[in-house]
Amino acid sequence: MLKEKMSKLRKQHQLKLREVSAAIGVSQSAVSMYESGERRPDYEILMKIANLYGVTLDYLLRDETNLPEEDKAKLLNSAYARVMLKAKDSGIAPHDLDMALDFLIRAKRRDDDVN
Repeated sequence: MLKEKMSKLRKQHQLKLREVSAAIGVSQSAVSMYESGERRPDYEILMKIANLYGVTLDYLLRDETNLPEEDKAKLLNSAYARVMLKAKDSGIAPHDLDMALDFLIRAKRRDDDVN
C-alpha cells in the first residue's frame, strides 16, 4: 500500500531517489527501503513525503482496495474538491481543467498501450 504509492508518486513526479531523499532529509537507501516495504517512515518523514507529492497522509496510508463503495465515493469527492480548490486558487478555469484531464487520459492510454 504505502510502498506502492511512494514508488508510483515518485515516478509520476519524475523524481530520482536522490531527489526524494534530499527533499525529505533521509538517505537514498532509506527511500529505497520505504518503496520496497523493508522499512516504514516515521510520522515526520511521512509528513514530508505527503507535502512533497501534494497528497494527504490519509491517501498515503489508506488501503483503498477494500473500502466500501460509499467510502470510495467519499475519497473521490474529496480528491475532486482538492483539485477544484487548487485550480481556483491558481486561476485555472474549469474548461482548462477539462482540457488537461483529456490530455492526461490520452497520455495514460498511450502509456498503457506501450506497456
